[in-house]
Amino acid sequence: MSVDSRLWGKAAGLGKDARGVHRTHPLICHLLDTAAVAEVVWDELLTSYQRSVVVGALQVPDGEVRALAAFWAGLHDIGKISVPFQLHRGGPKNADGELLTGKLAGEQGYGFSAGALQDRQSHEAAAHWWLNCPEFRRVR
Repeated sequence: MSVDSRLWGKAAGLGKDARGVHRTHPLICHLLDTAAVAEVVWDELLTSYQRSVVVGALQVPDGEVRALAAFWAGLHDIGKISVPFQLHRGGPKNADGELLTGKLAGEQGYGFSAGALQDRQSHEAAAHWWLNCPEFRRVR
């Protein structure tokens, strides 16, 4: 399995480059950044009491809960992989006004139904459905 850095996670406020192309922060980088921040929050901001409350609530061994919190934080925007998010009309564009991810639609592994572009499902809802699918539950 490979990671495609063309899938964007953040674009708002990043401006454009000299060619007029929207700057983006790749989705994989955004997810990893968020997981790393969760680890810093766990290590440096939460008190030992707050950490113990989380350990008790999750019923996970003390040595594993930090990694679990970082894992879930890292998955918070996994729904941005979805076609409706990557190809929505407000997404980042090149200098000609074409979506940066538009050409993915014709590549192997990025097939989708014609109605996918009209899908109004949010990336949050996509994450909910993906994380709740039977295939994901089997690997947890």
